[in-house]
Amino acid sequence: RERIAKGEFLEYAEVHGNFYGTLKSEVRNRLEAGQDVLLDIDVQGGAQIREAAAEDNFWRRATCSIFIGPPSLGILEKRLRGRGTDDADVVERRLLNARAEMRHWHHYEFLLINDDLEPALERFRSVITAIRQRTSAVLDDDPWPAGTP
Repeated sequence: RERIAKGEFLEYAEVHGNFYGTLKSEVRNRLEAGQDVLLDIDVQGGAQIREAAAEDNFWRRATCSIFIGPPSLGILEKRLRGRGTDDADVVERRLLNARAEMRHWHHYEFLLINDDLEPALERFRSVITAIRQRTSAVLDDDPWPAGTP
């Protein structure tokens, strides 16, 4: 709670009395080292990161959001039930949560529909390639510094 109050988290949530989150310092260190950072977070975490990006130029330049969703709720339900790993009540809760989260897709920069794994993965790779080519992704280095021939 103290670290939350100090603003040390890029995103965080309290779930069933436990706190989960992503420290700004961990992400920033990796980005500054030239590494890509991928966060698998819910829409609340996504909103917190968009808020950080609106308030801080580093995060605005360094982040991009991708909403990954199922082709339909019916297919999501079939997938969840087909796994056989969750009780029926857990599946129902996950479907209810998914329905609510899917309403937020338009807040993201990219939308990927996970219809068939290999084509969806290829589209994901294409988005990552595009993100790396954004001019805003060049955080500190001028590709053509003054005085270069």
